[in-house]
Amino acid sequence: MAARNTEMIVKDCLREPVVIFCTSSCNSTREVRYDLAVAREGIPGVRKSTVVHLDRIRGGRALRRHLVETTNVKSGPIVFIDGKLVGSTDEVKRLHRAGELRGMIEEAVRKSRLRRGHSSSVRYDSHLPIVSQDA
Repeated sequence: MAARNTEMIVKDCLREPVVIFCTSSCNSTREVRYDLAVAREGIPGVRKSTVVHLDRIRGGRALRRHLVETTNVKSGPIVFIDGKLVGSTDEVKRLHRAGELRGMIEEAVRKSRLRRGHSSSVRYDSHLPIVSQDA
């Protein structure tokens, strides 16, 4: 995958409020997804986390290499909220325990609504063929 395409995919994904780049078999990803689900519970109009399974997409290895190089997160899921790197499992857990994760998600959703011109519920409308959403 060309570096330019990789950067465009990452940029497209980071328009979403909460993004998890991971492999489908990673146990840490399940923990992160759970913490994010609990933190976003009850937030009006919140969308579910966008999950990019790097082992299920064409060019996933190149995308993973790009993410490791640019974030310095070498293992586990790589989580972004509002386009900003949060980190991996330990950082998400720390933020959740400290009660900071919910506020970060609320702010990301608010900004996403403004970017998309929505004032109420935000619908999932990503054109990316490589994402799934948490249950």
